[in-house]
Amino acid sequence: MDFFNLDKGVIVTENHSDRFEENGKVVGLIPAFEFLKLNL
Repeated sequence: MDFFNLDKGVIVTENHSDRFEENGKVVGLIPAFEFLKLNL
């Protein structure tokens, strides 16, 4: 995320959801079906 100068990111997984925060950066894990519902 430092390479792209981002503070937030999303990882699309098969069926896991979670949220990680470290050094002021936030990464969200979201299941693929949720990602598709949000983006269709």
